[in-house]
Amino acid sequence: MGVDSVPYQLDATVAAIRSIAPSLFRMTLHCPAIARSSLPGNFVHILTSKTGEPFWRRAYSVHDTDTAAGVFEIVFKVVGRGTSSLSQMKKGDMFNLLGPLGNSFTLPSKRNIVALVAGGVGVPPLHFFAKTLLQNKKLPPRNILFYVGMRTRREHFGLPELRRMRVNLFPATDDGSFGHGGFVTSCFEEAIQSNSLALDDLKVYTCGPEEMLKEMARLSAKYNIPCEASLEMAMPCGIGACMGCVVKVKATQDRESFDFKRVCKDGPVFPLKEIIWQD
Repeated sequence: MGVDSVPYQLDATVAAIRSIAPSLFRMTLHCPAIARSSLPGNFVHILTSKTGEPFWRRAYSVHDTDTAAGVFEIVFKVVGRGTSSLSQMKKGDMFNLLGPLGNSFTLPSKRNIVALVAGGVGVPPLHFFAKTLLQNKKLPPRNILFYVGMRTRREHFGLPELRRMRVNLFPATDDGSFGHGGFVTSCFEEAIQSNSLALDDLKVYTCGPEEMLKEMARLSAKYNIPCEASLEMAMPCGIGACMGCVVKVKATQDRESFDFKRVCKDGPVFPLKEIIWQD
């Protein structure tokens, strides 16, 4: 993992679509090349309309794959015209996509304890990562800690699958309606402060809203924990040509300087300590 994938431009067929929470949808797509080639952290770039409106494709992390059936899954939230159009598609509908795009997470060692910290629709790439680690026997379930944060109980999805994986599951809700009451980052920090985590062997992966990632960056620095983040960002072209998804990062040669990297081409996975967050 960590190596750039070989992208395809393909047509995918909707095999299933269902609502899983308010404004959240889970879509299964038949596209054997994507199912076969995707790695955790990769995304697909979907043309959501055949009419050309909206014009730009939309990026979605791969949530799961089934290579035998030739299908993969995405999870998306309806927030605008593109996602609204996608939510109205039916079984058998076809649309064009690019993928798999982007890089993937760095594999942990077999002695690592892995903490996956997800917020909102940041769950999919980490769900795929957990499943892959287990299937490839990289880690036993007891070594994977999955922290899942949502605003409220009704927004939680995918918990039954995670329970079937037998990973250590820690749900949180901002409003306290389910699991830990408060942000998922505070749930994670409480585990650190309780000494229930062996920091020397801990490796953290995260995905979620920007404010959550800023807090994860603070915790990573405070406790000196290596952490990789999959960044969520609008990606107009998806292939690094338009420079519409750049992120400011620390320069490798000069600590006082900085560079810009393209989330779609150089990421979406980055070491969290590299990111320079804007106020």
